[in-house]
Amino acid sequence: MVKTLITAKKHLGQNFLQNKNILDNIIGSLDLSQHDVLEIGPGPWDLTECILSKKPRSLTVVEIDPDMIMLLEKRFSNEKVRIFQNDVLKIDISSDTDQENENTISMPREYIVYGNIPYYITSPILMHFLYDIAHAPVGMHITMQKEVAERILARDKKHSVLSLACQLVATITKICDIHPNNFVPVPKVWSTCLRFELNRWQDRRELKKMLTIIKHGFAQKRKKLFSNLIHAWYDARLVRDAFVSLEVSENIRAEDLSLEEWQVLSQNILWL
Repeated sequence: MVKTLITAKKHLGQNFLQNKNILDNIIGSLDLSQHDVLEIGPGPWDLTECILSKKPRSLTVVEIDPDMIMLLEKRFSNEKVRIFQNDVLKIDISSDTDQENENTISMPREYIVYGNIPYYITSPILMHFLYDIAHAPVGMHITMQKEVAERILARDKKHSVLSLACQLVATITKICDIHPNNFVPVPKVWSTCLRFELNRWQDRRELKKMLTIIKHGFAQKRKKLFSNLIHAWYDARLVRDAFVSLEVSENIRAEDLSLEEWQVLSQNILWL
C-alpha cells in the first residue's frame, strides 16, 4: 500500500511522525509482550508497525478519520489488531468485556496508551485518560507540542492547572524532543514525547475534588491565591488557617505553590 497517497487533514490536526528511530525511541525499552496497548490516532500506521514488532499481548487502535479506517482495516486484515472508528474524547474504557459497545472499549486490567495526538486537543485528551474514563491505563507515551510538554513538566517551578492535574496522578518524564522535519506535513513547532506512569492506587474521586480546588485557585490569574479561594466561597478563616499551617503568605499566587503544598492545602480545605 502506497503511503505517499495519504494526505493529512488539517481540520483533524494530523501531522504524521515517520522517523523509525524516533518511533523506536518513543516505545523505549518496554517489553510489550507483557503489555496490552491502546494507540490513539494511528494515521498511516508507522507507530502501529513499531508496536507490533515488539509483539504486544494485544493492540487496539482508535482512529477518527473514516478514510484512514479503510486503509487500516486493509493493512491489518491479517493481524490481530482491533480497529475502532471514533473520537477518542467520546469513548470510555472498561475492564469488562461485556460492557463493550460503540462508545466503550474493553481493555485488560493493565494497558499502555501510545499516541501522537493533535496539538489543539492535547489537554482534553490527557484529562480524559487521567480523570474521566472508568478504567485508566498504567502508562502513556504521548507526543505533543513541546511548549505544552514544558508546561506539564513545570521545570521553572511555575505551575498551571494542567501541570498540577497531570502530576497529581502520574510520574512524568521526557522521552525526547522531536524536530518538525520528522513530521509530514511539517508543523511550525517542535514536539516532545512524554512518558506518564500512573499512580493507580489513588482514589480519582478524591483527586477530582482536589483538582476542583486547584481550578478555583487559578480562576483569575492576576489575583492572589487566597483571594481566588475566598471568591470561590471557601471559608476565609479555614483557608487562612491552612495557609498558616503551610507557612505560606496570603500574597502567594497559585502558580508559585508546589505540588506538595497544593496537596496539603487541598486536603486541609476538604477535611475542614
